[in-house]
Amino acid sequence: MQKILIFLVAIVTISIVGIIVTTFLRRWLHEKRFSRLDRLKVEYEERLEQILKSDDDEISSLRQEIEADPLRFEALEEILFSNFSDDPYFLDTVERLGYIQKYQSIISSNTTAQTKAFAADRIGRFRDNGSIGLLEQCVANSIKNTDLVNAVFKALALIDTDDALKAIITLLPDVLQHRSISQKNAGMVLSTFSSTHLELLLEACGKYQKMQEKEAQLVMLGVISRCDSTSQSIQFCLDILQSEDAEVCVRSLRHLSNVSIENSFDLSTVIEMLNHPKWFVRVQAIRVLKHRLGIYEASKYLFLLKDSAWQVRRNFAEMLVSHKTNALDSMVQIIKGDDNYAKEAIAEAIQMEGFFTELLSYITPESVYYHSAKIILIYLNEIGLVDLENNVDISSYPELTQKTIMELLTEKESKNA
Repeated sequence: MQKILIFLVAIVTISIVGIIVTTFLRRWLHEKRFSRLDRLKVEYEERLEQILKSDDDEISSLRQEIEADPLRFEALEEILFSNFSDDPYFLDTVERLGYIQKYQSIISSNTTAQTKAFAADRIGRFRDNGSIGLLEQCVANSIKNTDLVNAVFKALALIDTDDALKAIITLLPDVLQHRSISQKNAGMVLSTFSSTHLELLLEACGKYQKMQEKEAQLVMLGVISRCDSTSQSIQFCLDILQSEDAEVCVRSLRHLSNVSIENSFDLSTVIEMLNHPKWFVRVQAIRVLKHRLGIYEASKYLFLLKDSAWQVRRNFAEMLVSHKTNALDSMVQIIKGDDNYAKEAIAEAIQMEGFFTELLSYITPESVYYHSAKIILIYLNEIGLVDLENNVDISSYPELTQKTIMELLTEKESKNA
């Protein structure tokens, strides 16, 4: 029994020593590898200008050098990445060194999806437009592999050419259908394409609409909504508001809400959306109209302050209050009314729009807005949204304004007594 115990203790001790030695050995090997990698990167950094000027024979010799030593291959690659240039001669040098060929052969092989994803990333970082067809075929052959599909989409976004975007447009409906990429990730990838590709994005969105590819259409509309507007994109989004799909309408309205106020367009279709059955569509329509409707036009839609959705009431109230003194009569009319929802929406909007400070400046008998401002401020104070006595610093206002506010407070105390 004692011999067995000694034997077990010896095994445990040897195992522990083995683990410790292995750990230190692995760490030493890693340090040695990265130390050499750093030295090689310094070497290639110094040689880079010379490499880019090399003729075919010199490039061929260097290619043999790096292919024979994986660490040299990696070191030079990192230097090329950190000094990347779209210059055709730079790209030609990368190709002649064999990097593109190597990664293309990996993607074409029967290796693991993880290895192919790594190769796709490298091709993307080298912005190789000639590999787009291969990347597209790679996704088509592995449509259900989430990691690989996401890696290829990111690589195509890095390449950032019309051809790369067209490849994504072609692949998008199928990968969304197979849940290989989420709408969010697809949108993030597509957002890297600048507004210079807007015409292609609009064309793709129209194509998806005809094909009834709703998910792909929503992704594309989400990307379009963040692009700078053009007359073509504005008209496209106005036309698409005829859709019966609420999500499609919302994303179209988001693009219209980002249109510069200097650019006018026909608002009739947007105004129709104020009666849309879905509250989030009504909210987005209000945001489009906020700085485009004058107070007279906005006053026609006061019924929105009685909307069943608080989000609609709040947004319309903010729209009304944004007109400031031009909307004072409407605000007073609402506050004097019996609709508590509408009154509270106006009160909150006054704060959200930063109109409260301006209202205080009108609390002087000399102001033409005095009576309206007084009614509104008394209401705000009564409902506790603003505490004139304890939480408002009136010392920075003219003496007459301070005196008038104090009189309002005294008048309130008298009524309460």
